[in-house]
Amino acid sequence: MSFWMSGVLRKPLSRNYTNARRKVTDAIVLHVAAGEAASLQGWFNNPRAGASSHFYVRRDGVIEQYIPIDEISWAGVRSDQRAISVETQGMGHGEWTTAQINAIVKVIRYCRDKYPSIPARQMTSSKRTEKGIGYHRL
Repeated sequence: MSFWMSGVLRKPLSRNYTNARRKVTDAIVLHVAAGEAASLQGWFNNPRAGASSHFYVRRDGVIEQYIPIDEISWAGVRSDQRAISVETQGMGHGEWTTAQINAIVKVIRYCRDKYPSIPARQMTSSKRTEKGIGYHRL
């Protein structure tokens, strides 16, 4: 079964992810893109990228989904096998907009609904024993 969130822009990738189901899902990791692209689908479909994410949240709150949340993205080496990845527009720094925060909350709620194994807590590290919601620098 593939998990695609309703009400988002579905933009499937043809490469740069592992087309297999994760055995464990106990984390959501938030990232901030190093650019202001309106979409990351083109980059994530580029063989040179070697990266992907389940979701992308633009500054205006529009959510794109690139791969089903039960499959493995290539977003963070340590977390790929157990985490859902959410990329956000923002040049790698700065603050999220109100629209982005609202959209991120929707994504988190959807993911936690599908995976109750993701606790509603902030992760404090990227250790395998850490579960919850984290961010890239961990």
